[in-house]
Amino acid sequence: MSNEIICPHCKKAFKVDDTAFADILKQVRDSEFNAELHSRIEDAVKLAVSEAKNEAKADASKKDAEIAKLAAEKESAVQLAMASTKNELQADVAKRDSEIASLQSKLKQKEDEVKLVEAQTKNSLQGDLSKKNEEIAILQQKLEAKELEKNSAVTEALHSVEKERDELIAKLDLIAKIRVKNPASRASEE
Repeated sequence: MSNEIICPHCKKAFKVDDTAFADILKQVRDSEFNAELHSRIEDAVKLAVSEAKNEAKADASKKDAEIAKLAAEKESAVQLAMASTKNELQADVAKRDSEIASLQSKLKQKEDEVKLVEAQTKNSLQGDLSKKNEEIAILQQKLEAKELEKNSAVTEALHSVEKERDELIAKLDLIAKIRVKNPASRASEE
């Protein structure tokens, strides 16, 4: 028995024997079976994804409720801790304010004591400074007197040396004149 098949591309009819026809029929059935299988697999995957999403939404709702509960508990605990801390801090501030007032009072006393000591020291130093200035004036007078005395001694010594020099120059001039006038005495000396 021969079967006729029309080519889907060229639209020509051709005959095939039973064996070839059975092979072609098997290929078509396998192709349809695979397409159906893939379609069912896709449907099963879509259903599984949808169920997983629904479960995830339910879990998320549960988690959100738990988070809201924990957040409320946390907020309550935070407010309680803040109130307790605020009370402690206010007590600390009051204690520190008292300490600061006490320290400021002590500091004022110390400042007054320092001012008194500074005034006493200033008076004492001014007295010492006056004495030192008097001593310096006396020493300067003595120094000036010594300087005058030294200058006078130097001037006197200088006059004495100049006088000696002038006398020696005069003697040399006299000897030179005598030698010029008396050459014989010059020859005898040589």
